[in-house]
Amino acid sequence: AELTSPVSTYRVTATRTPSRLWVGTVAVAGREYALSGRWLAQFEDIARCRICGVTGEDPADVVLVIEPDVGAGLLSDVARVRELGAVAEAARLAWRAAERDVAVRLRALGLAQRDAAYLLGVRPARISDIEKEIAKENGQGR
Repeated sequence: AELTSPVSTYRVTATRTPSRLWVGTVAVAGREYALSGRWLAQFEDIARCRICGVTGEDPADVVLVIEPDVGAGLLSDVARVRELGAVAEAARLAWRAAERDVAVRLRALGLAQRDAAYLLGVRPARISDIEKEIAKENGQGR
């Protein structure tokens, strides 16, 4: 059996200063470390580097929970928007898979690309793209 490293989760607080820097702390091995960065993404990278430098952990084994001080109401709205985005992305992927499946079945019946596109409510170019994707997957495309 392959051994995997345990994942460690760290809570990072972040507050935006009047000079538009993000400052905060992360607790690592019982000690608080100060952090600062211009953007939250940069702040996350800095926190991850600090944690891995102290603990020697692989960055892939570190999960950060960034808690920016933007107000509890707004932060819950951010979480709701992210959840909706994840649901929408899952629906988009399911739609694309179903679209592809039905397009292939319509074309297998001998329907023209235009007819398959009409029935699915897409452009004929989308049917062509699906066929190119399939050909490429089967080693027949470029």
